[in-house]
Amino acid sequence: MTTKDTFQKRVEEEAAAGNLPDIRLARLGEDQWSLLASTAERHGWSYGSGWIWGNRSQHIRLSDSLVKRGLLLKDETRPVYTVAPPVQAIWDECKRVRDAAYAAARRENERDQAEKNYEAKSIRWATAKLIQNNDEEYQQLLALYKQANPFPEK
Repeated sequence: MTTKDTFQKRVEEEAAAGNLPDIRLARLGEDQWSLLASTAERHGWSYGSGWIWGNRSQHIRLSDSLVKRGLLLKDETRPVYTVAPPVQAIWDECKRVRDAAYAAARRENERDQAEKNYEAKSIRWATAKLIQNNDEEYQQLLALYKQANPFPEK
C-alpha cells in the first residue's frame, strides 16, 4: 500500500468518524486524490512552483474542485493552494509512518549486511587458523565448502 493509499484511507476514516466536518468526499476521483496527496507532500502549490498536474488549466480545475470540497484552501488574489490543516495533519502522520518504516527497513538491511560481513570474516579467520594448525583438516573442510558453495570460484 502506497503512502497515497494510506492517506486516502485515513482521510476517509476520519471523515466517516465525523472528525472532518467541513469536508465532502463523495465521488472523489483518482486524479483528485493524487493531486491532493502531491499538494500535501509539497505543502501547497502555486503557479511557478516547479510542478503541475497535467497542464495549468487542468491543475487549477482539479484544485478548485478540491477547494469546493473543503480539502484545499485557495488564496483569492492569485492561484495559490494549500491543504486544509486537518488534512495536512493526516498526510504528515502518514509520511512519518512511511519514513519510520523506511528507516526500520534500512536498519534491518544494515544489520543483515553486518552479519554477513562478520560471518565472512569469521570464515577467513577460521580458515587461516586451520591452515596453521592442521593441513589435513583444512583440506576436508575446504572440500565440504566447495561442495556446498553455489558460487564456484573462477
